[in-house]
Amino acid sequence: MKVTEETNKCRKQEETCCQKDTAEQEGYGRGHSFKRITENNTTNTNRQNEWMLERILSSNNLHRAYKKVKKNKGAGGVDESRRSCERTYHNILPFIERKLRLKVNREKTMITHIRNIKFLSYGFYLYEGKCKFRVHPKGVQKLKEKIRRITGRSNGLSVEERKKRLNDTVRGWVNYYKLADMKSLVTRLDQWTRRRMRMVTWKRWKRVRTRFYWLVKLGINKRKAWEWANTRKGYWRISGSHILARTLTNELFRRARYISFLDYYLSVRS
Repeated sequence: MKVTEETNKCRKQEETCCQKDTAEQEGYGRGHSFKRITENNTTNTNRQNEWMLERILSSNNLHRAYKKVKKNKGAGGVDESRRSCERTYHNILPFIERKLRLKVNREKTMITHIRNIKFLSYGFYLYEGKCKFRVHPKGVQKLKEKIRRITGRSNGLSVEERKKRLNDTVRGWVNYYKLADMKSLVTRLDQWTRRRMRMVTWKRWKRVRTRFYWLVKLGINKRKAWEWANTRKGYWRISGSHILARTLTNELFRRARYISFLDYYLSVRS
C-alpha cells in the first residue's frame, strides 16, 4: 500500500510539472508570435509609407486624376467635391512634411478653381477641354508699374535712355511669358504704352512754340496746330486725343526703333 501511494504521488508531481512546462511554452510561443506580428505590422506600415509617393505619382493614378479634372471642367483639386479635396489635402500633408521632410507653403497651397491658380506669375484657363497658359493679372500689374516709372514725366531720363529701358522691358517680359496665349493682351499693352509715350513727348515739348512747330511738321495745318498748342488740357487727356494719334503714330514709333509688344510676341512664337 505504501509503495502504491508513493507511486501515485510521484505521478501527480510529474503531471503537474509537465502542465507547468506546457503552460510556459505556450506563453513563450504567444509572446514570440505577438512580437513577430508587431514587427510585421511595423514593417508593412513603413513599406506602405515608402511606396505612397510612388502610388501617387504612378501613371494610372495621374490618369485618373486627369479624367476627374476634365470631368469637373477645372473644379478645385482632382476630386469631384470640395470636401473630397480637403480630405485629400489634410491626408497628404503629414506624409509630405513628416515622412519626406519637405516644407509645404500653406499660402501657396490652396483648394480653388483653376482660374484662381497662380504659378510663377502664370495663370491657367480651360478652352475646349484643354488647360492653357495665360498671364496672371498680377504679372500685368507689375509690368504697368515698371512702365510708369520708365515713362514718368519727371524721372530725368533722356530719350535714348528711356527707349533702351523700355525695349529691354518689352523683350524680357515677352520672353518670360511667351508660353502664354496673350495676343489680345499685348495689343492692349501696346495701345497703353504708346499713349504713355505720347504723354511724355507732349510734356517734353513743353512750350507753345515747340508744340506748334512739331504739330505743323508732323502734318497738322497751322490753324489747328496753333489751337492745340494752346490747349489747357492735362497731359494724360491730351495723349488720348486724335491730334497726337495722327502725329505721333505707331509707325513713327516703329521707325524710331521702339519695340512693339505684339510684333515681338509674334516673332517669338513663330
